Amino acid sequence: DEKAAVAVVGTRRASPYGIKMAARLGYELTRCGGLVVSGLTVGVDVTAAQGALMAGGSCIGVLGSPIDDESWGGETARDVAAAGAVISEYPPGAKRHPAFFRARNRITAGLCVAAVVVEAPKRSGALLFADEALSQGKEVFAVPANADAENAAGGLALIKEGAQPVTGGWDVLSGFADIPVCVGYRLDGRVTGDFPYTPALDRCEPVYETMPGWQCDISGIRRYEELPWQTRAYVERIEKALDCPIPFVSVGPERESLMERS
Repeated sequence: DEKAAVAVVGTRRASPYGIKMAARLGYELTRCGGLVVSGLTVGVDVTAAQGALMAGGSCIGVLGSPIDDESWGGETARDVAAAGAVISEYPPGAKRHPAFFRARNRITAGLCVAAVVVEAPKRSGALLFADEALSQGKEVFAVPANADAENAAGGLALIKEGAQPVTGGWDVLSGFADIPVCVGYRLDGRVTGDFPYTPALDRCEPVYETMPGWQCDISGIRRYEELPWQTRAYVERIEKALDCPIPFVSVGPERESLMERS
């Protein structure tokens, strides 16, 4: 919960450009404080995991095969298990099946707040994953490439459909920076959750707590009830800690949105 988990996916038949960008994204996402999630398949997926490990961070590998199947990921899978975790819903000894790889998409997407498609041809498992991520309400990004490159067709199609183009790790994580939330006011040394409609308004100091920004995208939100449940649960925990009601909450990097709680 402390890091924004980002899946980095793409074709198994990655070009040299795709390999370079997968390694770069895995490295930069980790150095910027993110957590890389990888399917550990050959090509983009395993290269992104290697980039995360090169950055000295951890990584989560999600297998589309039994947990004891060492044919996927090889040495990288063992390194990921040592630095982070390798998970599978299929027990040791289970028979492999092609459907397992598509089925794991729901798990990988569920672990992440965002997904990056590095390279994908028009017909690609990476695009099926992007569809699953979108269905779960996750952000989808794509790496732009040459318009006439076969491996660029899927990513460019995603960008046309609204995916954000990215060229580095911070392009992804910048949208999930910490967001201050005003949870009360301090007046004459006393903290209260009441909005200070008093003559002493100019002496009131807002009390802000910082929540993980990747849990709250407030763009277009104007009513408290529309905020993600994680944000509302966070405010309720602060309310309990203050032992007083919080009828108003100010949300946003510049505390620009004042919302009344019903």
